[in-house]
Amino acid sequence: MKNIKKIKLNGAFGGISFSALMLLYVLISLMGQLILGAAGIKGGFLFIAVSSVFSISALLIIIVFWGVKGEGGLYRTLSVKKFNPLYIFLAILLSAAMLFGFGFINEGISALLERWGANVTALSPPLENAGQYITFFITICVLPAITEEIFFRGVIFNSLGNFNKILRYVLVGLTFALYHCSIVQLIYQFIYGVCLAALTDIAGSVIPSIIAHFINNFVIITLAYFKAEINLFNGYIIAGGLLAFILFAVIYFIVIKKRSTVKEDVAKRAVRDKYFYLYFSVGAAISIALAITALVQHG
Repeated sequence: MKNIKKIKLNGAFGGISFSALMLLYVLISLMGQLILGAAGIKGGFLFIAVSSVFSISALLIIIVFWGVKGEGGLYRTLSVKKFNPLYIFLAILLSAAMLFGFGFINEGISALLERWGANVTALSPPLENAGQYITFFITICVLPAITEEIFFRGVIFNSLGNFNKILRYVLVGLTFALYHCSIVQLIYQFIYGVCLAALTDIAGSVIPSIIAHFINNFVIITLAYFKAEINLFNGYIIAGGLLAFILFAVIYFIVIKKRSTVKEDVAKRAVRDKYFYLYFSVGAAISIALAITALVQHG
């Protein structure tokens, strides 16, 4: 039993990992809420702060399992051997693009749902003092940026290595969007997930995507803390964000074109890759159910 073989990362493993993540999240959430309820904590800052680490805990379990059993481990994913300042610049561009060029998507969907009677603003965490800000800085900025990027741009992205490049990006973006269990954020997180996958692909590491993810969340909670409002429907703000996105895309295509010297061999795809969709569907169903439940509860 000591010589346990490393698990080869393929589509089947990626689909299983995603569904396992969602199942673990539900289990940890139920247990956590029972404990919080028994302690008399049923709402407010403490409840939200503790609840915010449920998904992080589930992510850590899968990441540790992959790091121990998975072929290649975490080192390759977190490698800084190919570090290039260009990738940090791209991370900043991507953050600006998502925050200002596509931020109106969430705002628009929120406004639409509120017109239909849904109270989506209730889903926002409270940020009334420095203690709350520091707490959410850790649980919303730092930990999610690290764990989510290692899982989605590490485990899932690497498991889809034999898929067509575009399909690989799309599936990573889809799993990332579904993971957030939010109808409001679905489109935004999908676009973001695809772009982060592209950034990881050209960088050969998840570190630039961790930086981009951190910047995005940091700006959002900092603006919320200082009660600073930005009109994301402002034409100039959208234009600036889209300009950042275009520059990001141009640099990406320049870099990727220089590396595309060998065509992908579709025939070499692993047989078990086709099972990604089957195993992934369980996690997707859980995500959709949670998203609908959350929307109804806050309606």
